[in-house]
Amino acid sequence: MSETPAPPDPRPRWMTALALVCLVTVAFLVPRDLFSPDTRDVEVWFGFELRGTLALLTAPLLWIIFLIGAYGFWFQRRWILPTAAAYAFYVALSHLVWSEVSPKGHGWLVGLAQALVLSIPGVLLLRAFRIACVPVLLALAYRKYRAVPGYHTWSLKLGSVGRRISVPLLLLFDLAWPFRAAALFQLVCAIDELGITWLLTECRHDVPSVLHAMRIRRG
Repeated sequence: MSETPAPPDPRPRWMTALALVCLVTVAFLVPRDLFSPDTRDVEVWFGFELRGTLALLTAPLLWIIFLIGAYGFWFQRRWILPTAAAYAFYVALSHLVWSEVSPKGHGWLVGLAQALVLSIPGVLLLRAFRIACVPVLLALAYRKYRAVPGYHTWSLKLGSVGRRISVPLLLLFDLAWPFRAAALFQLVCAIDELGITWLLTECRHDVPSVLHAMRIRRG
C-alpha cells in the first residue's frame, strides 16, 4: 500500500527561515540587553548611540520589532515584505551614520561599504514583494481572459526607474522621501494594471496605461 503524500507546506522555506531567525534574534537580544553589562547600557537608533536609562527603555522596542517580523513571516502577512525591506534599509543607513558619528566608527567610506552590503536584503525583499504581487494580477487577468496578458505599462517602467534612483539617495544622502514615493508608486502600478484588466473585454498586449485601455474600449 503506497504512502499518502504529505500536503505541501504553503509557506516558502525562506519565509520560515526568516521567521526563525527573528525568534532566535529575540532570544539572543533579551538576555543580552538585560544581563550583559557591556551592552545593556548602549542602544543604537538611526546611527546614534543612546546610553543609560534611554538605552534600557528603548531596548524592548527592538524585541518587539523582531517579534512582529517573526509573526509576519510565519503567517505570510502581506505587509511583512515591504516592512522588512524598509527595516533592512534603516539598518544599512544606521551603519553609515554610526560609522561617521561614533568615536568607535571607521569613517563614512567603511560605513558606506557596510550600508551597501546590508541593503542587499532590502532589495531582495522588495523584489520578492513585487514577485508576490504579480501572481495575483496575472490570476485575475487569466480568470477573465483565459490567457496571460503582457501590458508593459508605462507606470511599471517608471516605477522601476524610481526604485533604482531612490535606493542610492536613501543610502548616500539620507533622503528618504524618494524611496517612500517609489514604494507607494507600486500601488499605482497595480491599480493601473487592474484597471486595464477591468476595462478590456479581450486579452491584449502592450497597453501602456489605463487611458489607452479606455480608448480601446471606446473603439
